[in-house]
Amino acid sequence: MTMLLWWKWLKEYIDLSDITPEELAKKLTLAGIEVEGIFKLSDATNLVVGHVVDKIKHPEADKLSVCQVDIGDSIEQIVCGAPNVDKGQKVVVAKIGAHLPGGIKIKKAKLRGVESNGMICSLRELGIENKLIPQEFQNGIVVLDNDAPVGKDALSYLGFDEPVFELSLTPNRSDCLSMYGLVHEIGAILNRPVKLDSPKPTITIDKDFTVQILSKDCSLYYAKKVKGVKVRRSPQWLQSTLIACGIRPINNVVDITNYVMMELGQPLHAFDLNKLQANQIVVRNAYKGESIITLDGIERELVETDLVITDGVRPIALAGVMGGQNTEIDDKTTDVLLESAVFNPIAVRNTYKRLNLRSESSLRFEKQVDPARTLLAIQRAAELLVELADGTIDDSVAYAEVSKKEPVTIRLPLKKVNNVLGISLTKEVVSECLERLQFPYIFDAETFVVTVSTRRNDIMIPEDLIEEIIRIYGYEHLELTLPKMNTSGSLTPKQKKLRLIKDVLLSCGLTEVMTYSLTSPSLNQRFLDKTYQSISLRNPMSEDRSVMRLSLIPHLLQVVNYNQARKWEDVFIFEIGNRYYFEGDNPKEELLLSGALSGEIVESRWQKFVSPVDFYYVKGILENLFERLGV
Repeated sequence: MTMLLWWKWLKEYIDLSDITPEELAKKLTLAGIEVEGIFKLSDATNLVVGHVVDKIKHPEADKLSVCQVDIGDSIEQIVCGAPNVDKGQKVVVAKIGAHLPGGIKIKKAKLRGVESNGMICSLRELGIENKLIPQEFQNGIVVLDNDAPVGKDALSYLGFDEPVFELSLTPNRSDCLSMYGLVHEIGAILNRPVKLDSPKPTITIDKDFTVQILSKDCSLYYAKKVKGVKVRRSPQWLQSTLIACGIRPINNVVDITNYVMMELGQPLHAFDLNKLQANQIVVRNAYKGESIITLDGIERELVETDLVITDGVRPIALAGVMGGQNTEIDDKTTDVLLESAVFNPIAVRNTYKRLNLRSESSLRFEKQVDPARTLLAIQRAAELLVELADGTIDDSVAYAEVSKKEPVTIRLPLKKVNNVLGISLTKEVVSECLERLQFPYIFDAETFVVTVSTRRNDIMIPEDLIEEIIRIYGYEHLELTLPKMNTSGSLTPKQKKLRLIKDVLLSCGLTEVMTYSLTSPSLNQRFLDKTYQSISLRNPMSEDRSVMRLSLIPHLLQVVNYNQARKWEDVFIFEIGNRYYFEGDNPKEELLLSGALSGEIVESRWQKFVSPVDFYYVKGILENLFERLGV
């Protein structure tokens, strides 16, 4: 799993004033969160925020505009070809001498006879991937918020000069698929306090809207109404955050749900409330023959194992996978219904795999979300809709819960910790590690009774907890000892024979090759001593690699042909490999040795004496091999 961590966003939750990104990357990697690399979103230079104070049509070109741009210390004339440039906009300006990705240097120029002193930039010209650029800026320049300060460094304003960490997470660390999870992790590693919100302790039940759960694949579902919403472009800070996280900005409503997902790890969905046909949500399994048109415009046939969100009349979303087109947020949306829920990971996985619809949302549901953040996520999203979309809310929430996940409690004797690790940790050291992990505990009779947070679904047994303790304490404290063993390593008789065969054939001038174990049905029936029942792949990549091989010879001949086609006539090769077949209902493997020789043998380079490969030459090699094997 890959997660992108933006340094600028991280600094909002934890003090990093005395540590560099490179130092943090090293500490994360040593603690088990591998940092694949650190990069910046743009390496452009000499960019500033500009204000287009005037725009006129180019006298000699219909598609060009001549703009007067205030860049703080001067007003420069810039010729721009973007169709969306206009008077009054705040834009990114590359000044004379600027360097852009791709080796582009900005110089004074004349375009169709009009002087141009700089360049108004698009996101693509800044080095942003096309898949991350908002639709409205796909074919033009990027337009900044009206409050962007003229003359300020544009990359600093956008945050594109801040480093981004590419993290490679192991499958068990789904808690790090969110900013909150990473902040917990980094706070524990650095032993520093963190700034995180908690859900409001009390909520009011919405009496005008109901939620009903009719499937075992949903344990918790919250729904909250936000009215009077204005759908528009997100503010720049939100767009920059999503781009840094590898998500394309769309509009303020959708962007808020994605932002909260990246912040808290809880996927959300937003429905157009006025498109629901009833004031209710019913979560159930799909009916046989039912279908839904998803947000990508494709009609999906559903099966009875699919979990769907309905309004009591029809499906309006595939739970945890994708919303339905019939309740999609659009420019006319005014009232929004937010969804925050906990779905069965296996049900979500089966649906997205069957429909090939994996997303950031389904990935998190597949790995299990923290039910303790489900309410916080919907409250956070609602507050942002008030702030960024002019929505109105109250304290009411509609919800249903059929089962509750309790925190895991683990009994961990101090003696067991030291026996497993092979070192002597004191009670104080173990206590400090647990406190840094924010795991409440009680110490009684030389035993820690630890309550593991629901955010860490990978910690279930004492050994998991011991691993966390040494990870935080530091693997470097483990003693460098070799395991005690009473046996000495050696090759098995079979391994010795295989090694001898290879040594003999290599000494005879042959080269070992390895060919595919997969082949085509037509090749598979050649050079066989008897009839075999072949093994076919269920989902082959191609017809040429659709069955398991029954002989090594066809592919060896392909190797010979490949070399001869390139004017290399003298080919001396061998291969040791398995053939695969069914014997009744049981799959079988047999180890084979095959070889192929062609061309001429150089017996004396000095006398230039050569002879062609023939039966007697091959016979001599085999006799030599049999003699060494004692056959």
